[in-house]
Amino acid sequence: MRSTKALLCVALAGLVGLGSAAPVQADDGEPYPSVALRLYDDAWYEGWTRLFSKSDYDFDYSDNDEASSVENFTVVAWVLFDDADLRDRRYCIRPGEVVPDLGAPQYKFNDKVSSVLKLSRATCDEYPPFYPGP
Repeated sequence: MRSTKALLCVALAGLVGLGSAAPVQADDGEPYPSVALRLYDDAWYEGWTRLFSKSDYDFDYSDNDEASSVENFTVVAWVLFDDADLRDRRYCIRPGEVVPDLGAPQYKFNDKVSSVLKLSRATCDEYPPFYPGP
């Protein structure tokens, strides 16, 4: 009985190991935080990457109006704004969602993002989402 339990524990540990994902690596070999909003300079997650763990009301000149794709690896929704100080056009991205091309015809949001708002919930509520849903 004891050896059966031990064997079962080893088997379960192996299954857990198979299900865990390795962290994404940055160009310099450092792992990206698994909990971050990630903006990319180019469509399809290419070019420079900027990570956010909190709201940013005004991007630096170097990153302003540069983002072309986005990934949300957090547990809350984020809102991307066209202008600084969380103003003008906006889109909400829910946890786990990705937008490979902000310049797609339905968004026309390429090279527009100037500020981001981290919400305290997973839903977009009053903010228009990139994708239809709850």
